[in-house]
Order: sequence, then structure tokens, then C-alpha cells
Amino acid sequence: MASAQTTEKKIDRESEPDPNEYYKLRLMYVQNAKKEGKTVYPHKYHVSISLRDFIEKYGYLKNEEINQDSVSVAEIVYIKLIK
Repeated sequence: MASAQTTEKKIDRESEPDPNEYYKLRLMYVQNAKKEGKTVYPHKYHVSISLRDFIEKYGYLKNEEINQDSVSVAEIVYIKLIK
């Protein structure tokens, strides 16, 4: 079993493009999408409350408890950890 998983991981890594090739492909995609008028980087989200204020306001809620307020919160993920 362990050797099958190792083989799968090895195949996945071999099928991934190298970083330079990935960058070129992504750049080409972005340029084509912009020409077609598509939003390439949807990074401007409507935010009605900051994460800090959200925690202060709704921190009293227990798991599975529902509040009827409708809010939108957005944050940026800086690091992706892979195990």
C-alpha cells in the first residue's frame, strides 16, 4: 500500500508543470480573459464587517446556534500549509 501511495505522489509531481511553465500558462490565460472582458482577479469583495468586529459581535454564539443577521466578511490567506 505504501509503495502505491508513493508512486501516486511521484506521478502527480511529474505531471505538474515547472513553475516557469505554469507562470507562462497563467499569464496567457489572464491576458486572454482580460481581452474577453472577464474579471481575472475578483479581489474586491463587499465587506460589511471586519473579522475582529465579527468575532466581538457574534463570539457569544455556540456551535449550531443561528443568528438571523446577514453579514459579509473577507480575509486574505497568506500561507497555505500542506501536510
